[in-house]
Amino acid sequence: MPIGVHLRVLIVEDSEDDALLLIEELRENGYDPVFERVETRDALEAAIRETWDVIIADYRLPHLSGIDALAAVRALDPDIPFIVVSGQISEETAVEAMRRGAQDYVLKDNLARLGPAIDRELREAKTRRARRQAEEGLRRSEQILQSIIDSSSAAIYLKDVDGRFIILNDRSARLLGTTKKAAIGKTDFDFLPNEAAERNLRHDREVIEFCAAREYEEPIETEDGTRTFVSAKFPVFDTAGEVYGVGGISTDISELVRLRRELEHALERERHFSRVLQRALLPTLPDMGPGYEVAAEYVPSAMGGEIGGDFYDVFRIDDRRAGVLIGDVSGKGIEAAATAATIRSTVHAYVHQSASPSSALARTNSVMCLQPGDDVIFATAFLALVNLRTGQINYAGAGHPPAVICRADGSVSMLHLGQMPLAVLDGQDYGEHADRLEPGDTLVLYTDGISEARRHKELFGIEGIERCVQGCCALSARQVADRLINAASDWTEGALRDDAVVVAIRRNGE
Repeated sequence: MPIGVHLRVLIVEDSEDDALLLIEELRENGYDPVFERVETRDALEAAIRETWDVIIADYRLPHLSGIDALAAVRALDPDIPFIVVSGQISEETAVEAMRRGAQDYVLKDNLARLGPAIDRELREAKTRRARRQAEEGLRRSEQILQSIIDSSSAAIYLKDVDGRFIILNDRSARLLGTTKKAAIGKTDFDFLPNEAAERNLRHDREVIEFCAAREYEEPIETEDGTRTFVSAKFPVFDTAGEVYGVGGISTDISELVRLRRELEHALERERHFSRVLQRALLPTLPDMGPGYEVAAEYVPSAMGGEIGGDFYDVFRIDDRRAGVLIGDVSGKGIEAAATAATIRSTVHAYVHQSASPSSALARTNSVMCLQPGDDVIFATAFLALVNLRTGQINYAGAGHPPAVICRADGSVSMLHLGQMPLAVLDGQDYGEHADRLEPGDTLVLYTDGISEARRHKELFGIEGIERCVQGCCALSARQVADRLINAASDWTEGALRDDAVVVAIRRNGE
């Protein structure tokens, strides 16, 4: 022990001489004691309000017993070292003093034990104080944590690996129909229907098994009906890295679930309305007369939702001529569908007036350029007039993908056209081109939902269309249309992500 270690000592002793003997013994053990001696209860109660390093008390005093002194000290300070010193003390009395909180006892005829006893007890007192402070800090932290989680509208809880509640907040207790105190040590099976409790236990075990956070939707029956919670569950580890419990934060999403269902129903109604309206906008295919067959197919996007802007029309001009129109309006929805209907009716009118596809497209373009509105809407189109007696085709295009003729000999002709789409710039000359459908030939028109079908970043493209229709000379118009749609769908490894139209007109062999 270093010389002169400062030590504040309270001595409970009626004999001043005995007190001085104690002080001398402390000095011999290397302490520099500052002390006060008391011998009555009042003096003791006043003295112990000061700060002392150790208290040494005689067991028998005229006005105060050592046990009473010990009780008074422990009421104020549970950690300060308290050592009983007596001229004579039985083993039973010593044990009782230790049981009541004394750290040691020393006989007055063996004061050599006093210094080592104080050395030990000062160290242990320091340890006790540190532990008590840590425990108090932990309790304060737990109280703060409990206050925080109790203020949350989410249900927050911690369970052990067997599903017993260790911690839970007020919201959790209310959902279980109990109190926090009553829930501790219990499981979901004590409060919830078996089906819900088994589901929760299954989810908890998954978190434990995979040592990973998971998220679940967990409906719970309450007094207000079924409530749906999204539960974020996570493993809790001990200092050895082993899972000792499962934490959970369950947020009530019942209102979101209700709104989601209403939205899904509304979207489904909208999709149904769109499908019905789209079908209503599709034209009825005319009788092309002997020697010709026609097929058309509209395939809505797999994404569903709004009405598409793809359109087509096949119509008789007179007893020897027919027109075929295909196009795609930018955008979707009612406005796109209305624009498509306007283009169809306008083309019809001008074809009957001029019998020229390029003139009909040019005049339709002028009409569309004059349409009011701030939104920029344009449309691609391909228009062909077919002489049903000779097979002569006169055609013009407005920015639409090239048409295809599948020849009777198995070859393929692409009817490439440039030109600007409709409704972009007035005064366009769309030009006019001619070809011929021989017996066994099939004219195939399509929208960009076919040519721009994607497999990852690669388009089906014109090359894919050529590959598909080569060798289709023996197929009917319906078979050709179906084959092209199926090929484009297969290319996407699923379903088409954009609306698509295919029209096929076949001149049968003579």
